[in-house]
Amino acid sequence: MRLRFSRADRIRTTKEFREIIRGGEKVSARGLSVFVQRRSRPGQRFGLAIASRLGGAVTRNRIKRRLREYVRLNRAKMADGVDLVVVVHRDLSGGDPETFREIIAGLFRQAGLLHDLPPHYAEESARRSRSR
Repeated sequence: MRLRFSRADRIRTTKEFREIIRGGEKVSARGLSVFVQRRSRPGQRFGLAIASRLGGAVTRNRIKRRLREYVRLNRAKMADGVDLVVVVHRDLSGGDPETFREIIAGLFRQAGLLHDLPPHYAEESARRSRSR
């Protein structure tokens, strides 16, 4: 499984974001909403929406980096054939990174996105990709 987000792995256009937000299943908690739309094509696509009112670019980029990293490391555990949009409503960047990961994992489990694999699986695949 690729760990990088290629162009095909990202949701980029406003039209695609709107389709997923309007037609997808929604799960929300603690300032985050996850919209999931099932599709027939294999693979996962990922998009982020973060309001500029959450702070400056530094704050928003920190949130984006944490979200992308979580998804990147857990792609092998995620369901296949989904489009996923994460909408951030509240600044979560100042908190503990572990708490942030727990919130995201809880939302993804609620949405039925995560398959349970051994906890070390994502860490091992991340290590393998760094050593290449």
